[in-house]
Amino acid sequence: PLSGVALDTVKTADNVAITEALTCRNESVYMNYESEVFSDVRMRRAVAYAINKEEALEVCGSGQGKVVIYPCDLGEQVTGNPDFVPSHTYEYNVEKAKALVEECGNVGKTVTIKSYNTEPFQTLSVWLQGSLSAIGLDAKVDTMERSAFLDQLLNGEVEICPFSWANASFDFGAAVGPYMDSKCIGIAGNYGRYSNPRADELVALGNGTNDVEARKGYYRELMEIYMEDVPSVAMYAVISAIAHSNQLVMEDANIYEMARVHWAE
Repeated sequence: PLSGVALDTVKTADNVAITEALTCRNESVYMNYESEVFSDVRMRRAVAYAINKEEALEVCGSGQGKVVIYPCDLGEQVTGNPDFVPSHTYEYNVEKAKALVEECGNVGKTVTIKSYNTEPFQTLSVWLQGSLSAIGLDAKVDTMERSAFLDQLLNGEVEICPFSWANASFDFGAAVGPYMDSKCIGIAGNYGRYSNPRADELVALGNGTNDVEARKGYYRELMEIYMEDVPSVAMYAVISAIAHSNQLVMEDANIYEMARVHWAE
């Protein structure tokens, strides 16, 4: 997929077509539920208030995406999505964030943002550093190659990071369940090391039935817990833009299969 200047350049070619699709890839900020600073829910809420999602999308995502309230907040295209506005949301509010940091006694506290040393994570990390510094934290950035970062992340050695979670199935349980399932700590998905027995129960209930309306009910309660406990801050879903010959038609930019590409009429 292309973005930014590369996409703008390729769009000018006469023989190239661009197929775009809103994906289930979510750019989020994870906070370590077990860490010294972010074990306090007030600090996780402070980060939620400190994040300007629209700015993150423009600065770090080249504007290619959709701001979300909770992970995979993409309407009916995601099976099982409760598609609602939770009772608690976090508008961008630096003053509220500062007040929470001060209330916790963490003004001037050093926190280290870790991430991959590739894009969009390098840009996201520097942008997040500015957001955290603005609310009174002494934010540092430590970028590293992929395997080193993943080792530290899965071992619980990362206190805060920008990271993606993607799922091609467009199923809410598969796309969002791992965010909050304690069984996924140290494996994949639950990068914030969040643990809540009721969340585990709701994930299992939602994944254990084929009744779509029942699933929506379970996931609605799950997202209410998500917004209350803030294991991560979901920022935006990414638009995938695939460049290809204008002699071809791509049926779905989310699925890179030649079987779904055919000659144009």
